[in-house]
Amino acid sequence: MFLLAAMVGVAFTSCTNDENVFAGAVDSNEINFAVAKYTTQTRAEHDPDVLFADNVTIWSWYDGLNTGVIPGDVYDPTSGTFVSENKYYWPVDGRALDFVAVPTTLAGSPYFTAPGRAADGTTALTFVVPNGNDYHSTNIMTTEVKTANSGTVALLFRHLLSKININVTQKERENADARWLVTVKDIKVTGLQCAGEVVINDSWDATDGNKLWDNTSGNETWLVTSTDQPLYASIGAGAAATPYASAETYYMLPQALQDGVQQITIEYTIETDYLGNPTQPNTVETYTKTFDLFGATSIRNWFMNKVITYNISIDPSEILTPIEFTVNEEEWGTMSGDAPVIDPIP
Repeated sequence: MFLLAAMVGVAFTSCTNDENVFAGAVDSNEINFAVAKYTTQTRAEHDPDVLFADNVTIWSWYDGLNTGVIPGDVYDPTSGTFVSENKYYWPVDGRALDFVAVPTTLAGSPYFTAPGRAADGTTALTFVVPNGNDYHSTNIMTTEVKTANSGTVALLFRHLLSKININVTQKERENADARWLVTVKDIKVTGLQCAGEVVINDSWDATDGNKLWDNTSGNETWLVTSTDQPLYASIGAGAAATPYASAETYYMLPQALQDGVQQITIEYTIETDYLGNPTQPNTVETYTKTFDLFGATSIRNWFMNKVITYNISIDPSEILTPIEFTVNEEEWGTMSGDAPVIDPIP
């Protein structure tokens, strides 16, 4: 009987290897995945009606064991199949599997360390940004570690960085005698922390909306613009202001803002045009204003998966009135609930 069992085991292993079926699985119980709707590697806001189309790389282990099941295979969510054409199956003994995934474009990223399995059976996935690395254009994303033993595995991705926008507008000013034109000369953010790490493990909760990175450090300057930017295109009383928006939307390391550290400085000129009055030559005055981000608004942290927009409004007149400075914060495309089911192509 022992010999017969061994022969059956060899035969089963032989045939299942052809299908990349793991021991203890049956052909009728394939593991399927669903990926939440929204794109990943663009700077545009996520459109909930757009399917997540980028390939993702998936790892899996038996829950509590150090045995790998899916070894970083690439999954195409548009077809619902693995690029390798491998198929994976649920264990018939009902044991749960742990899953974690990243966009495949991150798999070769210098910030990403492929997940490993500790002796106690826990999963650890680490992202590190060292000093001096330009991570501002890399949209770092991951799923949490998801445990399941049947059905479709919903992969819900979360941004691990913050996205910062800076918008500047002017209030139109003109009277019968003069017109005032504002031109932005320079905007920069100083005192930024630019190094740190975040570890994704079995206890990491992707639904927690207030998370910072650990071991943050650095003193970086983000040069938003150094090009002259007129703030309106049309001339005339009542003309609508043309807002200035930073040419680059930068991803920032989630960090706690500190009093007197992270600051925005804006340098601008106000040209007074006396509308051809020969006795009043035009004048140009330069102004510099610095905002301490900790004290200027109620936003005291740049949490991961947040979009933070700073709005600066310049009101030119014969006597310069104070610059208005406001901020708003919103979630950055996190989807709630289960991802839509995509049936694999037969």
